[in-house]
Amino acid sequence: MRHSHSLSHKKVSWLILIFSLIVVFAIRMIVINKYNYPPSSDLAGDLLVADSYFSNNPLHPEWKFVSPPLYYLLIVEPFTTFLPLFLGLKVYDILLPTIIGIPFFLLCKEISKNDIVASVVAPLFAFSEPYNEIIGWGGALNVAGIFFSLFAFYYLLKSVKNKKYKYIILASIFLSLVAGTHVLTTVFVALTIGGMLFLLLFIKEYIIFKTILKTAILALIFSIPYSYVYIYIMLHSTNLAEPTFFLNIISLMIVSIENYMRPIILFIPLAVFAFIYFFKYCNRNEDKAFIGGLLASTLFLIPLLNPAMADRTVYFLPIPFYLALGFCLADFLRGGLK
Repeated sequence: MRHSHSLSHKKVSWLILIFSLIVVFAIRMIVINKYNYPPSSDLAGDLLVADSYFSNNPLHPEWKFVSPPLYYLLIVEPFTTFLPLFLGLKVYDILLPTIIGIPFFLLCKEISKNDIVASVVAPLFAFSEPYNEIIGWGGALNVAGIFFSLFAFYYLLKSVKNKKYKYIILASIFLSLVAGTHVLTTVFVALTIGGMLFLLLFIKEYIIFKTILKTAILALIFSIPYSYVYIYIMLHSTNLAEPTFFLNIISLMIVSIENYMRPIILFIPLAVFAFIYFFKYCNRNEDKAFIGGLLASTLFLIPLLNPAMADRTVYFLPIPFYLALGFCLADFLRGGLK
């Protein structure tokens, strides 16, 4: 009887999730499709990088060295080939910030242990202000990296909790997909895993530490095909390794207040409460290390970027916030405030 009830909850949660994401996609498409052209010239940049990979006579052949190939192979080329050009650009620019709700649902379910709560929080995450804003400047590349990273985090936690090698393999594959998609997200994920490893050593969770380290090493091996991009960027990029921490902090605060904080100012107390509640009442060290790693990686990412890029870290903040919120809601439903 309990198994049947659990199965029913799983079906209902998936129905809620899929219906909600369809609504989110429809709202976004209605707004964007009123215009004849895609919302940003950044999407034209996608076409130029795709041209450098797939054209026999590319306009900028060197551009293939500044961005890994998977986004252009899996997203840009198919959508702009099988759909009219402008429609294809609009569709994937809207679709990616919507379907990130699917891996987030799995991850939130793993943290909250409540399918229904996860199915409600995941669409809120996908429809949050940063991901609505990212559509406006054509940041689908960023979201593609986040999409794969959420799957990677989900299987990473599964590998720790279930001690099955298949989850280590899946986590490593998705981590390599992140490396093959978006450089900044790769740095964010690497810092998150580094933060997790440090925290796990600090609390002496050596078995979990070894599992995550093993996964990270395997992911590095799987990511070797994309190493040429990272070597090129380290030698030529002006976006990374800028020792301007305080300038970046000021820049991030100004941009965040201007673009994000005004519409979501009321969420700040909720975020503080959610994080305090999560770290106080969550009894799973791997989950605490994960959320702690997410928060720490966002902070440590800021000094690695020049001020013009510092605001990109804002797109990673909804991940720990909505995960902590999901945990709180599920915990309240189980027993209320403690």
